[in-house]
Amino acid sequence: MKIIKIRKKALLVSGLVLLFSICSVFAQTQEDQDKVPDIEFRSPWMEKFEVEFHYAGWSLNPLKGLFEDDLKKELGKEIRKEITKEIQASHPYIVMTTEENSLAFDSSGSNYGLEIRFYPQGKKGVFSLGLSFEKTHMRIVVDGPVRQNFSNNTYARVDAHGYVDISPLSTNLSFRWDFVPSWRITPYFVFGLGIASLNGEIGYDYIGTYEWAGPQEEVSDSDAKDLKTAEEDFEFNLPNIIPIIQANLGVRAQIIPHLHLRLEAGIWDGIVFRGGIAYRF
Repeated sequence: MKIIKIRKKALLVSGLVLLFSICSVFAQTQEDQDKVPDIEFRSPWMEKFEVEFHYAGWSLNPLKGLFEDDLKKELGKEIRKEITKEIQASHPYIVMTTEENSLAFDSSGSNYGLEIRFYPQGKKGVFSLGLSFEKTHMRIVVDGPVRQNFSNNTYARVDAHGYVDISPLSTNLSFRWDFVPSWRITPYFVFGLGIASLNGEIGYDYIGTYEWAGPQEEVSDSDAKDLKTAEEDFEFNLPNIIPIIQANLGVRAQIIPHLHLRLEAGIWDGIVFRGGIAYRF
């Protein structure tokens, strides 16, 4: 009997030792698994790419001194010619002499696009190359009073409005340098060139009166032409393709991993203030 009890105790001890060994092995295996770092199955090539959508406001006002006078002169000339044609229909012997105008220049527009950017050195790279597809709307306006004098001491006085609307669709190549790419917030500089097909329209409208010895007469008219037709009617040459020049300073800020906010300002065949959201793979 004593021998049987001893054998039972020995079996019980052996079983406990075996159970403890199994638990120890399992615990060690789990611990080893916990020590294995998370592996993100991401291709090193994917880390070199970024996709961005951006939107910008556009204006020529800060640069209007470069061409404001010429634009007001040309649009004013066309408006005065149309006024004279209308009055000559009922007063065929009048002849244009001097003119006066107080036309004011203004411009507005927008730009938006999708950009794919490549970083040759990956996440630590300072330089990147971007290819973007852009839609830009540019509107240039002249408004104000115009007076056209005639040889018989009569005159027409109107409130005139002339405009040029251009909506180029362009493909752009840009070069960007992030000053400190490892920072969550870093400034950058971007320079780019693009080409766009020139399409849009030019138009005008006016309303006013013709003052002469008889009863006061109302004069008014409006017209709009696509740029190709306007080129033929106004006898000036327009290029079929226009260049887009970009030179901007900006700031990149990381919102969450892989997602960045960009703000920039500079030149885009005018002045732009742009904001964008970029996803870095």
